Amino acid sequence: MRALQLVLFVGLPVLALGMPFLYSWQRGAILLVWVRASWGFYARVARSHFPAVDVAISIAGVPLFCWLLVQSWMRHRVSKSVDWKGRSYRTG
Repeated sequence: MRALQLVLFVGLPVLALGMPFLYSWQRGAILLVWVRASWGFYARVARSHFPAVDVAISIAGVPLFCWLLVQSWMRHRVSKSVDWKGRSYRTG
């Protein structure tokens, strides 16, 4: 789900502003979907009761979280090991 959010946050504005053949209503519809996705993320994070500025910049953590998930999956599935506190454990 977080990877999809990352694609929406980055991809929709690029799609709306980078395609010259779109009509203005199509750009508006794409940007409206982007605003809705952004507001949904903001509302979910706002329930944590952090200050508004922290909630607003939390979107910057989504790419890092996705990278950590991919790295974890690669280490578990490809190298068949998990590292924890300086020790390596075999999986499978």
